[in-house]
Amino acid sequence: MRRLALTLLIAVVVAMAAPAAVLDPPVINWQPPATYTLAASNHLGRTALTALAGPLPFIPVVPCRQTSASLPQATPRQVILSGLPCQIPSNAAAVALNITVYNITGATGNAVFNVGTASPPTTAWINYPPTEVQRGNAGVVPTLMLTGPPASAVIYVQVNQGAGSVSYALDIYGYYAPSGSIMGLNWTSNGAGTTSTPDNVSIGGNLTVTGNIAAKYQDVAEWVSSQQAVSAGAVLVLDREASNHVRASDHAYDTSVAGVVSPAPGLILGQGGPGKVMVATSGRVKVMTTARSGPIRIGDLLVTSSLPGVAMRSEPIQLGGVSFHRPGTIVGKALENLAEGQGEILVLLSLQ
Repeated sequence: MRRLALTLLIAVVVAMAAPAAVLDPPVINWQPPATYTLAASNHLGRTALTALAGPLPFIPVVPCRQTSASLPQATPRQVILSGLPCQIPSNAAAVALNITVYNITGATGNAVFNVGTASPPTTAWINYPPTEVQRGNAGVVPTLMLTGPPASAVIYVQVNQGAGSVSYALDIYGYYAPSGSIMGLNWTSNGAGTTSTPDNVSIGGNLTVTGNIAAKYQDVAEWVSSQQAVSAGAVLVLDREASNHVRASDHAYDTSVAGVVSPAPGLILGQGGPGKVMVATSGRVKVMTTARSGPIRIGDLLVTSSLPGVAMRSEPIQLGGVSFHRPGTIVGKALENLAEGQGEILVLLSLQ
């Protein structure tokens, strides 16, 4: 009996001494610099040097997590920055990002987390002692453009801490590319008087279209300022503490509902910049929802809930024997079902 008690005591002590696994850190709110000048040594795999000689303007995206993974000691890893979920084009010359290391295990001495455009990377991005629990650093990193297919912008990461491993989260806030230029594109004709390109196009002047504009995504959004870091799919309301700002909703049936954060609008209006998010106000977009007020079925009207940035099913009220939904609170109509719990569903936005 004493031996069993001693064994249990040792197990408890060992469990208490072992570091607990840390959950993925949240995406922080950070404003990147408005311009970035690329060093000549970083013009790898891109257009002529003169195309990237001057300061490049910042093109923001909705802050999002591109990747979160474990990284063993002294093991270079390629990180693809293009495409989903953050929508960075393959011809981005540099990206504004934040990298956080956590779940640090087995380090035998002072450590360094490196980034770069070659493998192994040599730029020290984060330095930390072996006793560190979590540490991050935000800044601008030039990218390597791989022609593919598919074409992609990449960087390399590596941790050097003697032994063990770390977890790292890489969050993206936007990218840098020439203003008014087309970078690294190959235009081809389909024989019918039109052209196509496999990548993004940036135009510095006006664009006149005599035909139709076809967009893959089905929502219309606009750039709006926000003092919060909000995730794609979050329901937003007007920020009563700041003029012309939005924030995540946080109470039910809010009449100041303003739209939903869109990760990739079919049409985006206004001018982006640090501290701004793309707010969809019409069309179809994925929305964070909860079934706490009841299962959501196709066609149900949705309103804000008490969960930050999350919509729920609207419950009608009775007045004079007539059933109606509270005016000014509607986010949109559900296009998918949500039987229980919380998740993203497609919603037809119809603010009213």
